[in-house]
Amino acid sequence: MHLFAFTDYQDPPIIYLREYPSLNEIKQFTNGAEFEYSALEFSTTDELLSLSTAPDYLLTIWNWRTGMKLAQCETTKKQLVEISFNPNSWYDIGILYHDQINFYTCERRNDKYTLFERQLTLELFNQTIAHSQPTQQQTKTNQSNPIRGIKNKNSKSNVFIS
Repeated sequence: MHLFAFTDYQDPPIIYLREYPSLNEIKQFTNGAEFEYSALEFSTTDELLSLSTAPDYLLTIWNWRTGMKLAQCETTKKQLVEISFNPNSWYDIGILYHDQINFYTCERRNDKYTLFERQLTLELFNQTIAHSQPTQQQTKTNQSNPIRGIKNKNSKSNVFIS
């Protein structure tokens, strides 16, 4: 089964999970953001990660099969560069900002999940080393595919729609 997730701009936003190529709706996820999402990411197992924008900046882990919200916490109120699950363990999450990386570990005790945060500041000669500028190869890819941001669960790559 090939899956993709996207969100709308209604208030509050809803995350939609659909199957490809049939476009059949699998699930809807609510109550993960007040106004909008800045990122969605699949794990290599059954988890979907969402990160909301201002004013709440909530990191939420969902089980996409059951629709259950596993864990949620507030994050740093900064502009996101990238978000990712550890490919070997969905319990480990990284969020890259322009000047820091936040690492989250999700721990489970019985049926309760808790997220723990660690931060690493990125500085090199008083300049940040993290950036969101695309590489030359990414720029060429984006020019041929104008819409970005929908994640494909199986390939861990963007699904482009034109």
